[in-house]
Amino acid sequence: MNKESNLTKYDRIRGAIAGYALGDALGVGSEFMTKTEMQGYYPDKLRDFKSIIRDSHRCQWKPGETTNDTHFFTTLLETILSNGGYDLNVCAKAFIDKIRNTTKDIVPTFRTLLAFPDWEESPLVNTHKIWKHHGLEEGSNEANHRGIAMALLFDRPELDDIVKQLVLMTHDDMRCVASTVILAHTAHSLLHTGEPASLKDLMSVCYAYDTRTVPFLEMAVNGKLEDFDLDDESSMGLTRKNMGAALWTVWHCDNAADAIYAVIDEAGDADSNGAITGALAGLRFGYDALPDIKNDLIDKDYYDDLARRVAAFSDE
Repeated sequence: MNKESNLTKYDRIRGAIAGYALGDALGVGSEFMTKTEMQGYYPDKLRDFKSIIRDSHRCQWKPGETTNDTHFFTTLLETILSNGGYDLNVCAKAFIDKIRNTTKDIVPTFRTLLAFPDWEESPLVNTHKIWKHHGLEEGSNEANHRGIAMALLFDRPELDDIVKQLVLMTHDDMRCVASTVILAHTAHSLLHTGEPASLKDLMSVCYAYDTRTVPFLEMAVNGKLEDFDLDDESSMGLTRKNMGAALWTVWHCDNAADAIYAVIDEAGDADSNGAITGALAGLRFGYDALPDIKNDLIDKDYYDDLARRVAAFSDE
C-alpha cells in the first residue's frame, strides 16, 4: 500500500487548497512569458517566491501572494459555506461583488458583466445574451477552478449539474463546461479514492458535453507536456489547455513538486496552470508532500482554516 492511500480526507482537502494557492503564487513568476523568456529570467529555475522578478506586471504582488485565481476559488468556497449549500444566484452575487471590489487582474469578459443591469438575478440567461451580443468565442480558463472547488464539497450525483451551472454563469461555451466537469471528476476521485478518475469516465464527459475536448484529453494521456504549447500567446488561456496540462501531470508525475514545477516551467498562463495542477497534486499526494515553500505563502493560516471548514462541510 502506498503512503498516499493512508491520507485522510482533510489531508487531501488541505493539500488541494494550499496546492492551488502555491501554484498560483509561484506561477506569477512566469505568467505570460514564453518558455524561452522564462529560461532567460530564471536560468536556475523558478522554485521559490523570492526569486520572482519584480517587473511592471509581477510587482503587483508580494512574494508568496496569490492572484485573483485563488481569490475567486476561495470566494466560491466561502460563499457556499456561509450559505449552507449551493445556490446559483448567491454564487453569482458573490462573484460580481468580487469583480466590483477588484482593481486588477480581471479579464475583459468578466468586466462586461458589470455593464449588464442586475446580471446576477438571471446569470445564465444574461451571460448567454452577453456572449451572443459581443460575439465571444471560447472562454478562458478562469472557470476551471469551479470544478475543483465543487469536488471538495459535493458528491457525484449533484456535482455535474452544479459545475455546469457555475461554468455557464460566466462562460457560455460547452468546451468550458466539459473541461471543468472533467477536472471535477478527477478531483472528486482523488479526494475519495486517492486515484484519478478513469479515462473511460472522463471520455464520457467529453461526449456528453463537447467532443472538441477529446484531443486535449488524449494528449494528456499519450502526449508530452510540450505538446500543449502552453506559452503560445494566442491560446495560452484556453480552458482545454489548462485542463489537459493539469491532467498530464496526474498521469505522468510521481510527486507533487514535479507536477507543479513542470507546468510552471512551460510558462504561458502559468499562475492558472500552476493553481489547477497544484490543487490536483495536493489532492493526490496530500498537504505534506507539497513543496516547502507552502510555508511562505501569504495567508497560509487562512488556507488551513478554510480547509478545516471545507472538510467539516463535506462530512455533513
